[in-house]
Amino acid sequence: MVVDVLSLQPLEVRTIVVIGNFDGVHIGHQELLKKAKFYKKTEKLKIVALTFWPHPASVFGRDRESLLLMPLEERVRLLKLLGVDEVVVLEFSEALFSMSPEKFLNEVMVGKLRAGIVIVGEDFRFGKDRSGDVNFMKNYLAKFGVYVEIVKHVYHEGMPVSSTRIRRLVKEGRVEEVWHLLGRPYKLLGTVIKGASRGMVLGFPTANVIPENKVVPADGVYATFVDLGFAIYRGVTNVGKNPTFGGGIRSVETHILDFSGNLYGSKIGIFFVRRLREERKFATIDDLRKAIEKDVMEGREWLEWERLAFGLF
Repeated sequence: MVVDVLSLQPLEVRTIVVIGNFDGVHIGHQELLKKAKFYKKTEKLKIVALTFWPHPASVFGRDRESLLLMPLEERVRLLKLLGVDEVVVLEFSEALFSMSPEKFLNEVMVGKLRAGIVIVGEDFRFGKDRSGDVNFMKNYLAKFGVYVEIVKHVYHEGMPVSSTRIRRLVKEGRVEEVWHLLGRPYKLLGTVIKGASRGMVLGFPTANVIPENKVVPADGVYATFVDLGFAIYRGVTNVGKNPTFGGGIRSVETHILDFSGNLYGSKIGIFFVRRLREERKFATIDDLRKAIEKDVMEGREWLEWERLAFGLF
């Protein structure tokens, strides 16, 4: 899936190239894709999304900025679902980030990707030392007959939509706000493993998930939809350290409503719809059981309303 720039093979047809990191594939990214689909109607060109792996911020040592909202496979899946014909994932290697802006445009954009139209966000930088900007790109590619459309930031509630903003909101547990910026609930992917089986003892068995996403919502209890691959169920998910049982390793545990079965080893997706409450320590196990009963009742009601109001699942 990931290809080094030196190994990238030339495409066979002229293309509309949409460039970005696309982490989250949020509504700002979706605006780029809408532009590409608009041009495809008249130009009949293939839409290619150009993205990078690993995140450039991690290469430059800014690990705090490179916490990913989704695994690469999910990013590719969503881009194709939104109308991209092909996704090219370039390895963010020494060969790539040492290229001059002119060489990148000449060899990659024109020579390998055969761009006829390029769609790019206004703050995109490229080339050695990030010395190339979108205005340079537009002027340089014009010499090859390539049209570049520069798309301005998308704003929500007076602030630009960005992956950085979404990461912060997810880590703060503000999943309702995240929904507006992504255009869908935040999805956590992971594999179900065997846990301590405390949920079974309490009468609310849970699927204990090891997340693939680097960004996990803040500790608390959430109303969620759970994608099991073969069906989508409502659920109530706890993120935290189970302080009533003495704390420990942070975990993600989901009680799936109206479901029974063995999911060990299965890969599932958890959509975080609404935060019901913070995680807290209860005086007794019975107090915890009563709180879970209330969480399940409240989560069921919220999820039914969200499903009907937004046509979800």
